[in-house]
Order: sequence, then C-alpha cells, then structure tokens
Amino acid sequence: MRNLLIPEEYFEEFKLYCREAGFDLCYFSNEITGSLREIENYQFDKPCLIRLKKKRFGYCGIPYAVAKWQQAQWNCQLSDMVCEFNEIHNNQDGG
Repeated sequence: MRNLLIPEEYFEEFKLYCREAGFDLCYFSNEITGSLREIENYQFDKPCLIRLKKKRFGYCGIPYAVAKWQQAQWNCQLSDMVCEFNEIHNNQDGG
C-alpha cells in the first residue's frame, strides 16, 4: 500500500473528518521532499497520510499516521473514508 497524498488546502478538513470517524491523526516523521511519485512511494514502516504542499520545484510532505492500536481498523476503512470525503467535498464545491 502506498502513502495517501492529501493537498495542504484540504488536510485540516480531512483530519477533522477522520477524528469524527474515530481516528486521531498524529505527526509521524520529518518532512519529506521529492516528486509526487517519490512521496507517494516513500518507504515508512507503514503507509502514511501525507500533508502535501507544492513547492517551487517539486513537493514536500509531512507524514501523519494513526495510533498502532487503530491501524488494522484504519487500513480497512481508509479507502471508504477517502471516497466519502471526496463526495462530501465535491458536493460542497458544487461539483
């Protein structure tokens, strides 16, 4: 499983959405830099949620993850949560 990239402008909203679903996102490690593909495929000990920011040349991202005791449930629900968040966000934008 690859890291999930969330653009910085939507990250706080997604973090709140996760909290409402029972997941607490926590800062995981130092900022990483590179291309979208490099950040998405960056190897951590588990896939992370990346707060993605466009830089002048390339991207940087701050990795976040859930607590170890939430990891199994997070892995099962993340895909559905992202789809639901995108649907809600698209409806709010009129799309």
